[in-house]
Amino acid sequence: MGKVTIYDIAEKLGVSTATVNRALNNKGRISPKTKKLVIETANTMGYTANKAAKSMARKTIRLAAVMACSFPEFDDKLIYGMNDAFNELRDFNVDFRIFKSDNSSAKNQLLTTEFLQSSLDTIIGGDFNGVIVFGARNCPEHIKALELAKQAGLTVATLVTDVPCDRDFHISPNGELAGRMAAQLLSLCGKNTPVAVFSGFSDIRIHNDTTRGFVEEAKAWGLELVGVFENKDNPEYTYENTRSILTSHPEIRGIYINSANSSAVCRQLHDMGLTDKVTVIASDLFPEMKSNLESGAVRATLYQNPHQQGFLALKYLYQTVSGEQIHGGDEFISPQIILRGNMDLFD
Repeated sequence: MGKVTIYDIAEKLGVSTATVNRALNNKGRISPKTKKLVIETANTMGYTANKAAKSMARKTIRLAAVMACSFPEFDDKLIYGMNDAFNELRDFNVDFRIFKSDNSSAKNQLLTTEFLQSSLDTIIGGDFNGVIVFGARNCPEHIKALELAKQAGLTVATLVTDVPCDRDFHISPNGELAGRMAAQLLSLCGKNTPVAVFSGFSDIRIHNDTTRGFVEEAKAWGLELVGVFENKDNPEYTYENTRSILTSHPEIRGIYINSANSSAVCRQLHDMGLTDKVTVIASDLFPEMKSNLESGAVRATLYQNPHQQGFLALKYLYQTVSGEQIHGGDEFISPQIILRGNMDLFD
C-alpha cells in the first residue's frame, strides 16, 4: 500500500476529508469521540503527513471551471459535484470560481469560442493554477485556446467533452459503452427493427463515441440502422426535426438519444401519436425524464452520473496542482440503466 492520505482515512471511517483534517489538526468543531476515532485510525493506518498544515503555509491554490450553458438539468449536477468537492477542500487553502455562460447567444450551445477565450484570458491573468473546461468542441479555435492555457502554465482538465490537445486529464461517461447498451436494449424489440440515433453535435467526442458504440452493437444484434441525425442539442430545432425525420422515415420503431436533449423528441412523438409505436432509449435523469419514464414515453435512460463527474474533476485538479497525486489520460464513468421500476434509486 502506498502512502496513507486523509482520503484513505476518510474512506475508512465514512466521514469527510474536512472532518479528518479538523481532527488531525485540532481545529474547527468536532466531537471528542470522532476526533479520538480519527486519530486512532490515522495511527493504525500509518498516517504521518500533515498536509493541511503544509497547505496553510503555501500560496493559495486557485482553481476554476469554464462551463457552457446547455441543459441546466445536466449542468447543475456537474456544478453540485464540483461544489461538493470544493467543500471538502476549503480547509486546504483553495479558492474555486466557476465561469458559466448564461447569455442568450450561448443558449443550447456547448460552448462559444468567444466565451471560452475570454474566460481563459481572465483565468490566466488572475493567477489561477488550474481549470476544468466543460463543453469544448473538436474545432481549431477551441484546441488553440486550451493549448494556450497550457502554455501559460495552467493545469487543464476537460469534462464530459474532450478535444485532441495537450490537456492534463479528461473525465467523461463511457460513451462507447453507453451506445452499446442502448443498442442492446433496442434489440429487445426484435431483429431487423428499424432504429435511428438522435445525436447532439458531430464535433463532440462523447456524442461520436456513443454513436460509434451504438452503430457497432446494432449491427451485431441485427438491427436496421435508418440513420444518425444531428440535432445540435437545440430543443426547438429538435422538435421540428423529429417530425421531419419521422415523416421521411415512418418505418423507424426505435430511437436512441445520446444527450440530454430528449424532451423535445418525446413531445413530438406524443403530438404525432407515435409514443406507443416508437421505443425511446434516452440519456441522463431529470424531472421531465422521470415523467417520461413513468408514462412509458421513454423505456430506459442511461445515467451518466454528472455529480460524480464534477466531483472527481475538481478533486483530481486539486491533487494534480498540489502535487499530491498526478492524474493523466482518460477516466470514464460507467453508465447505469434506469427503468421506471428503479428510477427512485437514482438522483
